[in-house]
Amino acid sequence: MPAIETPTPPLSPVELAETISVLSHDEFAIFHKALLDKLICKTPGVMGGAACIRQTRISVWILVSLSQQGVDETELLEDYPSLTPLDLWATQTYYKANRQEIDDLITWHSNDALNLDRFARQKIYPQSVGMGNSQRSDLSERVDDLLWQ
Repeated sequence: MPAIETPTPPLSPVELAETISVLSHDEFAIFHKALLDKLICKTPGVMGGAACIRQTRISVWILVSLSQQGVDETELLEDYPSLTPLDLWATQTYYKANRQEIDDLITWHSNDALNLDRFARQKIYPQSVGMGNSQRSDLSERVDDLLWQ
């Protein structure tokens, strides 16, 4: 009869720190990448494929944008109770390595919000409501123009 293997108990934080501290430069780089890959995920079809924290819909660009607007780590952890300080470290580390990607997403979403705000402030009166009619209203054309420009 084969022996049943018992799982190795997890390392304590101190033991983990000691283990990491003796890694070679190359081993630490592999560990660092593996840790980031666990904490930051891109899933097609989720949040537009943007980098998110773990398996959440909390995207890196949102956290970076909030941080740039003056929201500190304490507030982020209060506003997003599922996040940990390690998640915020991973967010900043990912941002440092992928600054252009995140900055482009922040800019794109900022411009998108400005366009929607301008659109919402306009007084638009549809020419036709379309009740069974195939004609498109000015409203639907303007929405399409904003969304697909």
